[in-house]
Amino acid sequence: MLGPIIEPVAVGIHALKKFEEKDRRLVIIGLGGTGSLAYETARILGFNDVVAVEKNERKLELARMIGIRAFPSIREALSNKAINVLDTVGDNKSIGEIESALDLIPSKSEIVITGLGNEVLSFHRDSLIRRELTIKGSIIYNPTDFIEASEIVYANQQYYLKYITKVVKLSDPDILPSLLLDENNLKIIIIIQ
Repeated sequence: MLGPIIEPVAVGIHALKKFEEKDRRLVIIGLGGTGSLAYETARILGFNDVVAVEKNERKLELARMIGIRAFPSIREALSNKAINVLDTVGDNKSIGEIESALDLIPSKSEIVITGLGNEVLSFHRDSLIRRELTIKGSIIYNPTDFIEASEIVYANQQYYLKYITKVVKLSDPDILPSLLLDENNLKIIIIIQ
């Protein structure tokens, strides 16, 4: 049943490997498929202080219900020491969230951005330079990340199962849109009959 989450876990693994130091607070922006699973994966990989930021109130509530330390804004998630920021949304809104807090993000922090889009992303140059922030991009995964994701999920099934909030046997494709728009779930496994 956990097979469908291997790919987003691999995306998270690839992005998490971009950070130079695991002993910093890790702030994950976005608790969709990649972000929520990256939260669990980061803890398994040895990041010991992991928090998340989620703007959607329902997702925030669901995340907290399963034990994710989550906040509605990056400002609340910051630490006074250098941090790692993983943006799993990668659009103008999430970049805007980071940009709005650039003056508060501690010096020497690292930011990794995932997600694809057509938007032009911009940051205030002086804040980046004066604070010596590092920004990196992360594109999906490579074959070794996928294999590692399979092994991690298999060895830690009990931790990943809580992210699957619904399993549906799909015999009527007309109900698919309502399933996908249902904000009461983190991950839905759809079994096609």
